[in-house]
Amino acid sequence: MNAPEDEFVLIARFLAAFAPPDPRVLLLGPGDDAALLQLPPGELLAVTTDTLVGGRHFPLTMPPALIGWRALAVNLSDLAAMGARPYAFQVALTLPAADGEWISRCGQGMAQLAMESGAVLAGGNLSRGETALTITALGLVPEGAALRRSGARPGDGIYVSGTIGLAGAGLVRALALADGGWPDLAASLSASLPGAAGADLGRYATPRPRLALGLSLRGVASAAVDVSDGLLADLAHMCGASGVGALIESHHIPIPPGAQALIAARAGDDYELCFTVPAAQAGALAEIARRIDLPLTRIGVVVPGAGIRIDGVPLDDRGGYLHF
Repeated sequence: MNAPEDEFVLIARFLAAFAPPDPRVLLLGPGDDAALLQLPPGELLAVTTDTLVGGRHFPLTMPPALIGWRALAVNLSDLAAMGARPYAFQVALTLPAADGEWISRCGQGMAQLAMESGAVLAGGNLSRGETALTITALGLVPEGAALRRSGARPGDGIYVSGTIGLAGAGLVRALALADGGWPDLAASLSASLPGAAGADLGRYATPRPRLALGLSLRGVASAAVDVSDGLLADLAHMCGASGVGALIESHHIPIPPGAQALIAARAGDDYELCFTVPAAQAGALAEIARRIDLPLTRIGVVVPGAGIRIDGVPLDDRGGYLHF
């Protein structure tokens, strides 16, 4: 029987999937006590942290490459909602046992999204315990250009990107899959899963953070939030931060065929962007949708007051995911 690999070998396995960092970004990276990053003048640093816990935020049977992709994607989605471009990230990985193959594959999935997004791995930590991944992602945004939750004003249109509810259906499918039921890595890391696996599983397993949209909304959107806990819950957060209310027309919410509108709007894991746009910027928004080839749907309007009304009826239960 082979002796278990020590933590330094495991770390090397994880790092092997990542390209050498750009020295113009990372002056000192993985392997030292801390990373040293070079920040461009006139840019602010956007910082976000998210933890994914095995058995709660993803099935333990999920292939590790998909877990790695997903862990980075949910953090990059927060950067997208701020209008920030990905710059660097750190990973804290906790595993119950030294599993070199698991770590290698997790790194491969994460490295693929890092390469696509331009984010550089700056360092992290490896520890023993229940399976969990914590990522701190860093983004850059010019001074005065960051999107916030607090800028919505009465009269602004409320928009959402892509579709809502498909990832929630994918989570249901994911929870039912055994070890051998997942598609292979190459298929899983495509924009959507082919055949019997379904686009719903693809949307859940490999969310695509709307980075190009976030950058394009600078100077156009008045407020933005990423849809992680459910459209209605996250819209409520944005309205609360802005001190306004919202009127939503349920038939305008871009729900996949066959899904129930309110259930889909309460489901989480979509990682789309919900944002508000003044009427004067409607033309600019249409041009953005054309240029990045992404549906952007107006679902309602910002109003004075507080709370969300759907088809004129006050919404008492926003639903959405709760950690406690």
